[in-house]
Amino acid sequence: MDLEKIAKEVANFYKMPVTDIKKHNRRLEYVLPRNLFCLLAYRQGNTYKSIAEYLGRDHSSIMHSVRTAQDDPRTEKQISKILGLSPDHFSCTTTFNTRMFLNYEIK
Repeated sequence: MDLEKIAKEVANFYKMPVTDIKKHNRRLEYVLPRNLFCLLAYRQGNTYKSIAEYLGRDHSSIMHSVRTAQDDPRTEKQISKILGLSPDHFSCTTTFNTRMFLNYEIK
């Protein structure tokens, strides 16, 4: 999945330009979309390194973003809104650490 396409979908959902997702800013209005972008990109098969290069960050920052987004109970609801699907369209599997991961694809 193309990182630019994922960034556009997240930016459209939050009604912000894609450049705001790439900003080096810790304000909540930028952090939440960026964390969601990192999680979506990672779940689409992109590596931490490729996501980090796209955002101009270190891979460990991306790992933290992904973990933070996974632990946020609002994340799956936001993803379903971005994709325009109801939660019933997702198939869930449990991983070794009991976190729920959803299988989906942005078309």
